[in-house]
Formats: sequence, structure tokens, C-alpha cells
Amino acid sequence: QVFYLDARKAALHNALRDSEKFRYPPTSREEYYKDRSAKIDAIISIIQYHQQESGRPPLKVKSPPEPNSSEVNTFEPMSWTDFPPHKLVPPKTDDKIVMFIAFPEHNPFLNAIFRLWGIETMEIHGGKTPKMRAKTLKAFREAKTAAVLLVSIVGIAGLNLDCANIMIIADLLWSKQDELQLIGRVWRRPQPKHVIVYRLIALGSPDQFLSDLSWGKGAMHNCFLEKSHPVLGESHRVLFILI
Repeated sequence: QVFYLDARKAALHNALRDSEKFRYPPTSREEYYKDRSAKIDAIISIIQYHQQESGRPPLKVKSPPEPNSSEVNTFEPMSWTDFPPHKLVPPKTDDKIVMFIAFPEHNPFLNAIFRLWGIETMEIHGGKTPKMRAKTLKAFREAKTAAVLLVSIVGIAGLNLDCANIMIIADLLWSKQDELQLIGRVWRRPQPKHVIVYRLIALGSPDQFLSDLSWGKGAMHNCFLEKSHPVLGESHRVLFILI
């Protein structure tokens, strides 16, 4: 169990592998680049891209690096014409980003790295009181920019986050149903936009096992319920992007 948890945590950043041996986060970009994370690189690229302008289509991997290479992923925008016809809401409605982190104790480490790129976040997790969560949610809803909200499963149970339309799943979940419940915080009435979901999978890590397990279970569940799509059912306005 300890080995599995350490490996899962390390998929986000190697410094998070052992909870008993705390490592201070990097204090400069140069220090970060000496021990960088493909997942965090992708998260920064995604956030910066969507914060430039609301209503942008999803990103996709342009040229994945070779296995065991020191190169990093590069990304390029997709086109809305790749997806079913839709009607975007007026530009005055800003995009907002929700990012799922399975271990909230990693948030300070991540936020320290994000600040090196000028990215500020808000947090909702099980350690927050209802009053604190309500205050954070109000600030997130009223933000005039593409705000970023870090969440955990416990912290957002029952919350309505339809003000957001972009979700980054940095840590995969065991169950496809849990993942759909998570996405359901954002993809719910009266959501007027397509919802973009980025699922970050670290090759050669427990992410691959979790992804295969959860999507396989989801396919079986939906087939049992006779859904029209083996995994997504009727949620055609949810765009899954695997990175």
C-alpha cells in the first residue's frame, strides 16, 4: 500500500513521493527545471492557454517525446469544428478552471510552483469549514479572470460549480463513477458551455493502471444499463482530452 501511494504521488512530482521526507518546493524556474514534472508542465501550459482568452478550444499533444527522453510535451489548439455544433456564451462570461488533486497536502507545493509562472489559485478541500468553502466559492464565482480552483473529492461533495467549464484531473480516480461524479460538479444545469476535461496520465506509473481499471469498469456499467455510448453515455457536450 505504501509503495503504491508513493508511486501514485510521484506521478505528479518526484518530490511528493515520500510524505515522511518533506522537500521544499523550488524557488525559481531554473531550480524547477532541474527536477521538473511532465504533469505539472502540462498543467501550467493548459492554465496559461485558457487564461489568455475565454472560449478557446481544447489543447492536444502536438508531438509526444520519445520514451525515456528528456524532451517535454508540446501542445497545439484543436478546432471547435472537430466537435458537435455548439453555441458559445457571450465573451463576458469568463472561463473558469477546476483542478482535482487527490492529496490536498500537495497544494502548497504546487502553488509555490504555479506562482513562479504568475498563476494564483483558490482551494476547497475537506480541511476547510463550510463557512470557508462558501467564501472561497463566492470569490471563485465572482472572479473576473479565468480563476483556478483546486479541489478534492471530500471538499466538493454536493457543490454546484457550473460557473466553471474546464476541469483538469491531475490525479486519476479508482472508479469511473467517481470521476463522472467529479465532472458532474461542473457539467450540470444550467451549464451553457461545452465542458473540457483534461485527464493527465503519466506513462509507466499507476495512472495507466487506474485509467484502464476505471474506464473498463465504466464501460461495463454503462453496457449493463444499456447506455448508447460505452463510456460517456449521453454526455456528448463533455470533451475528454487525454494528455
